[in-house]
Amino acid sequence: MVYQTVLQRFRRIKEWKRKKVRFVYVSLNGLTSFAEIEDQIFGQLHPFRASKGFVLASKLFKGILRSSIRLDLDFDKDSSNDGSINTAFLEAVSDGSSEKSSDYFIIFDDLERCRIEIEAILGYINLLVEHQKVKSVLVAHENEVDKITVESENSNKIKDSKYRKIKEKVIGKSFQISVNFEQVTDVFINNVKDKFLRSYLAERKNLILDILEISGDKNLRFIQHSLWDFERLFLQGLNYFSTKKELLDDILMTFLALFFEVRSGRIIPEDIRDIEMFPFRLYQKSKNEKTANSRPIDACIDKYSFLRYKYSILGADNWIQFLQNGYLEESKIFDAIEKSEYFAEENTEEWIQLYHYREIEDDRFTNLLSSVIRDWRSRTYEIPPKVIHVSGIFLRLSKLDLFQESLDWIVADSKNYIDYLDEQGILKNYSDMNLSDNWDNLVFAAHETPQFKEIFSYFKEKLSSASKANLSEEALELLGILIENPGKFWRKISLGHMYDSSEIQEKQYHNIPILAEVNPRNFVDAILSVRNKDKLLVGYSIKDRYKFQSFPGNCDLISELDFLREVKLILTQECENRHDKPSGYNLNLIAKEYLEPAINKLEELSNLLKQSVDLTH
Repeated sequence: MVYQTVLQRFRRIKEWKRKKVRFVYVSLNGLTSFAEIEDQIFGQLHPFRASKGFVLASKLFKGILRSSIRLDLDFDKDSSNDGSINTAFLEAVSDGSSEKSSDYFIIFDDLERCRIEIEAILGYINLLVEHQKVKSVLVAHENEVDKITVESENSNKIKDSKYRKIKEKVIGKSFQISVNFEQVTDVFINNVKDKFLRSYLAERKNLILDILEISGDKNLRFIQHSLWDFERLFLQGLNYFSTKKELLDDILMTFLALFFEVRSGRIIPEDIRDIEMFPFRLYQKSKNEKTANSRPIDACIDKYSFLRYKYSILGADNWIQFLQNGYLEESKIFDAIEKSEYFAEENTEEWIQLYHYREIEDDRFTNLLSSVIRDWRSRTYEIPPKVIHVSGIFLRLSKLDLFQESLDWIVADSKNYIDYLDEQGILKNYSDMNLSDNWDNLVFAAHETPQFKEIFSYFKEKLSSASKANLSEEALELLGILIENPGKFWRKISLGHMYDSSEIQEKQYHNIPILAEVNPRNFVDAILSVRNKDKLLVGYSIKDRYKFQSFPGNCDLISELDFLREVKLILTQECENRHDKPSGYNLNLIAKEYLEPAINKLEELSNLLKQSVDLTH
């Protein structure tokens, strides 16, 4: 960006226009050798010869000539060699033409990103200037160059950096270029393709610049890349809400703050989850209670105070996904926004409205809280994650003195509610055993508090027990699925395959030891009944099932070890009966390539678990 400004200025010099000075641009970003620099220059001065057809010849030609001049460097004047350079490049590229080396003007950009030692690269440029009379300009972010060379010397003094010492000897004049961020931002905004968004961003230019100022990152690339990414987010679903500019403002502010912090490396996307706990830490600090260590997100929120209120419009998970992948499904954008305060209408469930307690007027808050408490006590909520959500909301409000029941009461009554769901047979029919810290695009309130963790752990235990109660009957159904639809069997027992949209709400068994309830002989008979190509699919699904099992995090399927051993034994016997048939080959492949690794994995986990138990005793 800066080099273009430099180039425009020097091209206006009348004498250089008359002499037809040839301008060459070299990006030093990531370069590790002088050969890479010369390849760039050669390609610009002789594009035809640098083309694919001439590349071998040009490399040979330049390789011979590079060895013709060797310059030893001694920048420190201590009689020791600080590096050496081989070059005769300009003789090579001129190739006998009437051009003189003084007819070239080379702009070297991105010095701070060059991977060649600072003394070597500056010596190389100095050689071109002094010995071959090449006009040259070096474009760099000097503070960044200083940081690199100071760190390499374990010194904190900028003046002691290698760059500063060498600069005095090889750089003639220095110019500081001040960027007009307002004008450059106008250019970036004008490059936005969507007409509405281009107009909207032009109106919000000062907002963009203000947040950049707050970030402390005066970086043109940050602005350019942030507008590219925001346009992508807009076209993925925000464009349907273009009439709600206040909503767009809040999302834009949040996006820019998070983008600048992530891009600068001060936070990582996963840190966004910690925003939820910020009000608690502030509240505890105000009451002189013991608080957790400061987290990276705390400094971020101190800088952008609006984050603690605005981030929840899309939610932590959605922000993390977009900042990591640059993509967010339209359905997730719709679901999140429709649950935000901007769409908190009468048809929005009251517990969701209460979730956004900070945006609710006092009278409305009192009425909502009373209504949610009534529904809680009458056990109206029958979807398990809703119960977990409301328990988290109660914990959050109690911690902030906005709900009068104690934390102990909330924990105890939440467990009673979970017991009620179990008694009503609701838990055994609930399929999602893979809940983490959110459900339905909303992070559970107070999810990091010990009280919530106690409730959530109790819920998972009850859910697991309820799911196991009907496993024998479900195991028979699973065998039927294996015979009728081996692909669906794979999707039922493993996380390694995407579910069909019609199966997402069905019960999955990827972390439920249902195979321990299956008769091994019946299982092998089911495998024998399917087509040969489907036999291998069933075998692969078994191997895939145990891929994500680990110690100590997830050892739920160890109880299936005896089942696998018996199945392998029966399959081996069947292989002998079919040794001259394709089915025998497939069964042998299943036993050795699929079942054996699964058995080894579970045996390893079982041994680790036993060792852990022995240590605790």
